[in-house]
Amino acid sequence: MAAVGAATLFASLTVGAPTATAAGSVPAAPSGDAPAKPGPVAATGGKIVSTDKFGGALQSSRNGRHAVFVQFSGTGAADASAAVANQGKTQQKQAARARKAAVNVQAASVVSAAKTEDTHVRTLFTTTNSVPGVALQADAAALDTLAARPDVVTITPLVPKTVSNKSAAQLTKVLNTWQNTGNTGKGIRVGIIDTGLDYTHADFGGLGTIAAWNAAHGASAGPWSPNAKVVGGYDFVGDDYNADPAADDYQPVPHPDGNPLDCNEHGTHVAGTVAGYGVNSDGSTYTGSYKSLTSTALDAMKVGPGMAPLASLYALKVFGCTGSTNEVIPALIGRLTPTVTATSLITSTSSTCRSVPMTHRQTTRRMR
Repeated sequence: MAAVGAATLFASLTVGAPTATAAGSVPAAPSGDAPAKPGPVAATGGKIVSTDKFGGALQSSRNGRHAVFVQFSGTGAADASAAVANQGKTQQKQAARARKAAVNVQAASVVSAAKTEDTHVRTLFTTTNSVPGVALQADAAALDTLAARPDVVTITPLVPKTVSNKSAAQLTKVLNTWQNTGNTGKGIRVGIIDTGLDYTHADFGGLGTIAAWNAAHGASAGPWSPNAKVVGGYDFVGDDYNADPAADDYQPVPHPDGNPLDCNEHGTHVAGTVAGYGVNSDGSTYTGSYKSLTSTALDAMKVGPGMAPLASLYALKVFGCTGSTNEVIPALIGRLTPTVTATSLITSTSSTCRSVPMTHRQTTRRMR
């Protein structure tokens, strides 16, 4: 496995404007066809540091404190092991252990050097198997000191990540299917055997407000009105049900009713992944064409569409608001009767077949 640059793993690099020199001038453009390179800048304490080791915004400005990944020269333990593969497993393990130890020593040296300039340096993590390096938080003076080290290859800013499902349709290539074939699940019915479904959510054509859910929950044992997305459902257990005998709220007696409103959120999340319409940035339900959707438009959405956004949903609630369930089989039998046309069923429970309550996990099984 070839060594991978830290920029590839931790950030998208951008080239900043030409950097001013210590005298305040801009380096002259190189003659001929040679590519331009960032010029040196004056660092804290009078040291001259080249910016070519810095990635992203650090090339043009390092004011303040930064969370960065410092990549070391050389390869990681995985490459060290692969390099001696022809010598047998024992030699591979020894090479990997030796390289890990060397990287950890190197990381300690780098952190120590950074602390000579910034006593508040904080180590975030060290990587030894793939790209050798250390992540830390430090100020500009400490980063300039590290950039001057010959064993440091790059210093790349860590880019904060946020929780989002908007890229799912792109990562799974479902967006391509919508665009090229127009297949969106229309005419397909899917039963979600889970914690129920929040049919008031905008992802399923509801109002998408807290007030709407509160009103529905206040009458969650009573009648409800299916809509174009959530066309049916049933609560096999009731909100207070919990089949876990070790739980403080253990209540193993089902109190079924006809309203499958979710009070746990897991079933709603699963249903949205399967067949949610999608939610616009303003919180409204997406009602446009999936065939004409683009990656840019998807990225702008608050909640991305499910994989089959025009499929219909049945909410089969087998969990209470907390805990475990013993009621998956009644939900399966309830949908697979001779008088019911076959519906795709998705259960989000443990697949372990034992005579104990099924715990709530995210293992998904699909049945027809």
